[in-house]
Amino acid sequence: MTSAQTSMFVKEETGITAEGPISATVNSTITINGTLMDASDNGIANATITVVFEGKDYTTTTNGDGKFTCDIMTTTVGDNIPVTVRYDGNDTYMASSEIISVDVEKLGSELTLNPVNNTDINSTVDVSGLLSEEYTQKAIANSTVTIKVDPISYNTLTDDNGNFKVTIKAAA
Repeated sequence: MTSAQTSMFVKEETGITAEGPISATVNSTITINGTLMDASDNGIANATITVVFEGKDYTTTTNGDGKFTCDIMTTTVGDNIPVTVRYDGNDTYMASSEIISVDVEKLGSELTLNPVNNTDINSTVDVSGLLSEEYTQKAIANSTVTIKVDPISYNTLTDDNGNFKVTIKAAA
């Protein structure tokens, strides 16, 4: 006589919550926080959480209370860029996910002009300065700066330190 044993195990449902900033600037790090809970609202410890942003996967692990934190880098400008936060489940727990979004804005810039000395009409003068990020003051390298002296526009590139210089003819 043979007997077959079968057992049926039902995985427990999970829920995941996530939050992060509503907006950020491009090329900055933002933090996504959240909690993974079981059906009884108890945190699930030591679970792997995957955060997907701009096609890149970031992983983190929940702490003893089921809470997690994940730093991600913004690289694309746009509105409502989705951030998918997911738990893939295991032998005990079912998978769950949540999607939040973030608006990623361009960096502001600051153009600082160096003082220009008085000059004679029809002589040349150097116009120089620094192009930097608005909040961090970090130099913006290899970027075009246009100096306009009606009706002529003068274009130049910033160097590795954000400095630029263009020689123009003083107008009459």
